[in-house]
Amino acid sequence: MNSKKKALFFPSFSGRGFGHIHRCLALANELSLQDWQTGFVLAGPNSVLVKDKGYPLYQPQYIRHPSTKFTRSPAYSFIYNGNGQVLRDGLTRPWRVWLSVNESIRFVKHYHPDVLIGDSSLLTWIVGQRMQLPVVQIIQSIIHPQNPQIIWWQEAPINEKPIDICP
Repeated sequence: MNSKKKALFFPSFSGRGFGHIHRCLALANELSLQDWQTGFVLAGPNSVLVKDKGYPLYQPQYIRHPSTKFTRSPAYSFIYNGNGQVLRDGLTRPWRVWLSVNESIRFVKHYHPDVLIGDSSLLTWIVGQRMQLPVVQIIQSIIHPQNPQIIWWQEAPINEKPIDICP
């Protein structure tokens, strides 16, 4: 029987950037040195980085970047905290959340982690609550609860809704 502790990473990947994935890879590498097994829930072009490192990889089908095919995107969105991450991750409709959560639960049941580790991922927290697993969340300091303003040089809007400015 394998007695190693297991961590399953949920880096936010819909932005197509490397930041979330590289922070998770750095922590996964450190945990591996401390005799942990680590796996990833990750899709998109950056999943190659994880695959090349030899980590188990679960590629979700339902988490997708929201389509702008039938909508007009604003030229600029003023979002003063981390809420934009949820939208960017495609969790824009109840059915998307439901599919993403259930798919992720299947991955968790297959991998049997001791802890879930997300990087700015609401999905990680929801799955952790449903599976009664501890969750560690990596966040950037500019969205930390003690200093939650990305736009630190001005006050947040009173209604706390994003302000879209369309051309």
